[in-house]
Amino acid sequence: DVYGKPPPDIERMEQRVADLEREIGHLPKEKKSSVLRALRYNPLLFVSSAHTNLFLQSEEFDARDGAVRMARYWERREQMFGERAFTSEVFKNPTREDYLRYYQRSMQIAEDPDADETMRAVAR
Repeated sequence: DVYGKPPPDIERMEQRVADLEREIGHLPKEKKSSVLRALRYNPLLFVSSAHTNLFLQSEEFDARDGAVRMARYWERREQMFGERAFTSEVFKNPTREDYLRYYQRSMQIAEDPDADETMRAVAR
C-alpha cells in the first residue's frame, strides 16, 4: 500500500472481482438465485472466498463467463447439499481486512450505475 493505494496487481484483481460481481447482477433471475442465496448467508463472499478468483482465472478473467461459472457452481452446490450448502461452517471466517474490502466494494457498487438493483440492494 503506497500512499493509500494498493499495488497494481491487487488493484487489477479488485477491479476484476468488481466486474464479476456486476455481471452476477446482470444474469437472469433463475440463473443467479443460488449465488444470491450464498451472498445473503455470506455478504463477504466476493472478498473472502478463494473461489471468486478461481472462477475468474478459469475463464481467463472474463467477468461475464466467470459470473456464469460462479452461478452454476452455487446452483449445483445447492442441488447437491440443499440448505447445508449455505451454512456458516462452509464459509471461511472473514478477517478484518475482508470487512474493510467489503465495505469499500459495497460503497462502489451502491454508486455504480451499471450495477443492477439486486446487487445494489445486496451492497446496502
